Amino acid sequence: MARDEERDHRLHQELLLHSNVDCAQFCPVEWTRGDGGDGGSDGAVVGAPASSSSPSPADWLAVATYELDEATRTRTGSLLMYTLEEEEEEEGQEDDSPRPGGRRRQLRRLALSARRDGLPGVFDAQWLRLPASAAAPGPEWGLSLALSDGRVVVLAVQAEGQQEVEEEEEEKAAAAVGGSSSSVVDDRSRPPPLLLRLEPVAEWQAVRGPAGLEGGDATKRMALMVAWERTGAQRAAVSGSGGTVAVMEAGAASWASGDGGGSPGGACWTEWQAHDLEAWAVAFDPSRPHALYSGSDDASLKLWDLRTARRSSGSGSGSGGGSGSGGADAACCAAPALLLCDKRTHAAGVTCISPHPSREHILATGSYDEKARLWDARRPRSPLAELDVGGGAWRLQWRPAGSGGGGDRDLLLAACMYNGFAVLRATGLDGAGENADDRGLEVAERLGAPHESIAYGCDWWRGGGGAEGRRRRRRRAGGVGAGSGDGGDVVVATASFYDRRLCLWSGLKNLPQLT
Repeated sequence: MARDEERDHRLHQELLLHSNVDCAQFCPVEWTRGDGGDGGSDGAVVGAPASSSSPSPADWLAVATYELDEATRTRTGSLLMYTLEEEEEEEGQEDDSPRPGGRRRQLRRLALSARRDGLPGVFDAQWLRLPASAAAPGPEWGLSLALSDGRVVVLAVQAEGQQEVEEEEEEKAAAAVGGSSSSVVDDRSRPPPLLLRLEPVAEWQAVRGPAGLEGGDATKRMALMVAWERTGAQRAAVSGSGGTVAVMEAGAASWASGDGGGSPGGACWTEWQAHDLEAWAVAFDPSRPHALYSGSDDASLKLWDLRTARRSSGSGSGSGGGSGSGGADAACCAAPALLLCDKRTHAAGVTCISPHPSREHILATGSYDEKARLWDARRPRSPLAELDVGGGAWRLQWRPAGSGGGGDRDLLLAACMYNGFAVLRATGLDGAGENADDRGLEVAERLGAPHESIAYGCDWWRGGGGAEGRRRRRRRAGGVGAGSGDGGDVVVATASFYDRRLCLWSGLKNLPQLT
């Protein structure tokens, strides 16, 4: 009974989707064009809406799916978009479960200007700020998708206004969602309130596969993860199922206009054989844009110096038809110089690499060996700390930095594969870090049920802290729930694979609030 009460308190919503879910990403509003991701010196959020009725990009959640047809070996996927809505709790409501700050939150499906359910399988989806030359005066946000056919496609995302919904349809949806907001709801029964325009603005054949690979084995040519530099969205890295890593450039001339009149393009700068098996993870070092991490099923963690990389001899512009930049027969380049190669620490494949967004040289790694680890890149001989999370550590997401201090920024949201989700707390990272005994990882919260399958996708909502949270609190000043903690609630989304669950959580009692 105690477990049910706790679950009712923390779980706002549980949605049953139409396909296997493998990633969920909130729009990272703390990024601004051309900066290092700190939200700008004046704390302004680029593109934040001025009115209370306007949907904020901070509330957008991108959800991607992946399906494998065992008979035909065909991989398909789709992209779904949601917005996070807030409502004041009404007196005498039937649902009397406690809500932090007296507010009820729920995800609502958004309508798309063009269907995005005929894609190849989607392994990863990452938001990016579009360069000003590509976006102005159009959309500021883009979504990059790593696809099972080896391509990376960037879609510009822009709100186009409210979607008309019949009153009867609204009543049916309200009935479907009735009762506790933690009840399971098929999201296809809910009418979308907002229309989003998703327009391709760039495309690359990012993964060509290992050198000498004949065209028959498509499993060695899949794009598994995409990562962007946070200093202008001009360069991306992609890891491949054949162990390759590719780096693409997207200069101003490469981006299409976003109005349907241009052809998506881009340039594959270089691709090399980085690992012996699937390269699951890739990440830029935020403090050193030339430094690129990669991790693989071969249990190795590597750090590459892109200043020594050789440009691919076959690089060139991509095409809207997906023929790819560089040509399918272009050979891999020689590998850049290695700054780090650890093959001893991880007992199984490295599944994720997550540099700390505000602490230089600190990063976390996850592995199939069921451990999350903390590292200092300046002392890479051994990890600072490790923790058995009870399942493969598939994703580790640092809490986005708000204006609060202390332990706010040293929390990790973890997708633990066969052991649900958890929030981890890193300790002992303040100061010079010489006291190794003070450093550690601990579980702050467990988020298990109702997920009953592989835990893959998870992310933090950015709307409650930092500049966006301050903007919302100013907007609510004098109204209901305008206390010092309002707008600072911890809100996370989680998604699991075969059971097709998407869940929204808040009121995590063991976590400090963003202020």
